[in-house]
Amino acid sequence: KHVNFGFWRGAQLDDPSGLLQSGGKKMGHVRIDSLEDIRPDVFKTLVRQAVELNRQHGDPSRGP
Repeated sequence: KHVNFGFWRGAQLDDPSGLLQSGGKKMGHVRIDSLEDIRPDVFKTLVRQAVELNRQHGDPSRGP
C-alpha cells in the first residue's frame, strides 16, 4: 500500500533529492510507501515551489 502526493506542475519543480517521479509532461508525484519515506524538508521545498508556480501561472486545476 502507498500514497502518491501529486503536483500539477511537477515537471517544473526543482527536485535535487530525486524523490519526484514523472506523471506525464506536466504532473509529478512523490510515492510514499511508509512514514519513513516522508522527508519534511523536501516536501516543504516542493510545496513552496508549487505555490509560487501557481501564483505566477494561476490555478492549474481550472483549465486555460
